[in-house]
Amino acid sequence: MYPTGMDVERTMEFILKSQARAETRMEKLGTRIQNAEIRANARMDRIDRRLDATSKLIQHGMRMLVKVETKLDELSEAQKRTTVAVAELARSQAELARSHAQLAQAQKATEKSLKAFIDSLRHGRNGKNNR
Repeated sequence: MYPTGMDVERTMEFILKSQARAETRMEKLGTRIQNAEIRANARMDRIDRRLDATSKLIQHGMRMLVKVETKLDELSEAQKRTTVAVAELARSQAELARSHAQLAQAQKATEKSLKAFIDSLRHGRNGKNNR
């Protein structure tokens, strides 16, 4: 037995409704996919901007590090020169202290000689009294 006109018509109607529902689901799915792609692209754009900013920060930090290392090298050299200068100053100060001590001894000897000379003038020369 062959299907009647009504059965064919109902079958076709069923197929058309099923097809319409499938198309509706496909459209909704397509819309969801497009929205997901838009959100994903927006996220990727934010990530790209963050990566660019991070890259710039790293580059700036590296330039700063080079400057700091250069300044540190300069400071180290200045410290070496200062150390040499302080050592030379210490040597000079020690030499000055020795010279000062010698001068003090010489001054004492001169003072002693001067006192003896003054005393000899007070007592006169060769036994003579010049008062």
